[in-house]
Amino acid sequence: MAELTPSAAPVPLLFPWGDMPEEEYYKSKKLKNEREWVKTPRGNSVFTQSWVPLEHPPEALIFMVHGYGNDSSWVFQNTAILFTQMGYATFALDLEGHGQSDGLKGFMPNLDNVVLDCSLVFNRVKQRPEFQKLPCFLYGESLGGAICLLLHFQEPQNYDGAILMAPMCKISEKMEPPWPVPQILTFIAHWLPTWPIVPTKDLVDQSVKDPVKREIARNNPRR
Repeated sequence: MAELTPSAAPVPLLFPWGDMPEEEYYKSKKLKNEREWVKTPRGNSVFTQSWVPLEHPPEALIFMVHGYGNDSSWVFQNTAILFTQMGYATFALDLEGHGQSDGLKGFMPNLDNVVLDCSLVFNRVKQRPEFQKLPCFLYGESLGGAICLLLHFQEPQNYDGAILMAPMCKISEKMEPPWPVPQILTFIAHWLPTWPIVPTKDLVDQSVKDPVKREIARNNPRR
């Protein structure tokens, strides 16, 4: 009798776009993806990109801000593509210290500067003639949700609405270390920002619940 062998386990997806080349993936979704580096007044280069429908003009603009430890080019773009397929043009950037933007990885010394970076990038888009009369919305995840709120407070006239996914507006008291640990760590981080003194769990395990998406997120070379 022939010996039965167990079927091979499915090969995990390494990229959000599967096995096809990335450009073909965008074409299959009937959208155009464009990328650009924008120079800020502080001299930093900020990576930006857009997803615009190919077959009809967009109905509105959605400006997207990713969360801490993430970027705009991997799993996060799945949401941007979904919005584009629904008829909207979507725009995002990599925050300072994230993805392909300048800065020490994972380190944002001044959140106000990050908000200004977002404002600069988004306002450049809104000034384009083909987009000037379209309604504008914000979309933010976690830290990005908090940044979207700050953007709205700074420029309430510029946005018609917002979608906030679990905005990180406050750290839970259950997660806060006792005084004076935060004060000491803040002081040390100012002078030695690369010193690995704070143990933490992998953010992917904590933030991505879907097992397939979790493995794709784990393969992100820039996380």
